[in-house]
Amino acid sequence: MADSSANSPPSSLLIGTGEYTTGWTGKGASDSDKGAGVVGLVFFDLRSRGKVSERICMAGTNGSKFPDIRQHLKEKIEDFYGLSTAFENFPKGEVRNYEAYKDAVQSMSPGDVAVIFTPDDTHYQIAKACLERGLHVMLTKPAVKTLKEHIDLVDIAAKKWGSLTIGSAQAIRSNLPGCKISNSEFRRV
Repeated sequence: MADSSANSPPSSLLIGTGEYTTGWTGKGASDSDKGAGVVGLVFFDLRSRGKVSERICMAGTNGSKFPDIRQHLKEKIEDFYGLSTAFENFPKGEVRNYEAYKDAVQSMSPGDVAVIFTPDDTHYQIAKACLERGLHVMLTKPAVKTLKEHIDLVDIAAKKWGSLTIGSAQAIRSNLPGCKISNSEFRRV
């Protein structure tokens, strides 16, 4: 476990290995606009710029997918952009483990970063584990199912000196019908 001090860039944990993170679906490479995997691409680029450490981890539920994901990332990112797509995977080996994120979280240090792109009903438990470990968390929308869960996550982040960010790009796109949100309407929790 690496120490994430204020003087060194944090290690990164990407939780969820589906289309948005890797561009890989259960049936193969995505043919959508996310074909290279948005989250993975961003973090491989951040690593190349020294903004995150060399250690990038990905946690999913099916270890047997990782050889295909690695090949896909090599073709879509490494060969095209010249970025290293090296990452440490959880679960290890060709097993299914729906709680592999727990091992991944425990391998991280306080101050590291976790990005969560998993099915909606798993957000709370995964974000809570990350925040309790002292990780900074970016969580996709919808963040949680209840106000109680939201308040709980905010309280844990405050106690652990972590940050909790909710990604909601679709909510602020001006080309979506009925979208009238301005920057002044956002506030810090």
